[in-house]
Amino acid sequence: MGDGSDRSAAAIAAAIRAWLLNNFMNGSPPGAVSDATRLLGGDLLDSIGMLELSVHLEETYGIAIAAEEVTPGDFGTVESLAGFVQRKAASR
Repeated sequence: MGDGSDRSAAAIAAAIRAWLLNNFMNGSPPGAVSDATRLLGGDLLDSIGMLELSVHLEETYGIAIAAEEVTPGDFGTVESLAGFVQRKAASR
């Protein structure tokens, strides 16, 4: 999925969608995950899946995500998560 060098919110959202499709929705069409796809409180990821996603984002973008940062405001949708990752990466 790349090295996280493109830090735009759109590129981050695209990378998150691709990762979700590859890791949790094998065989689903690319449009099965959108920017509005619910993550926290949705049916796509359980707590282990959310942990896997957090670790992936930390490794890809060189950020640290504290447990208390995993909130509906930031991890609610692919779009809000992309914005969160972009802010975290910019503040490093």
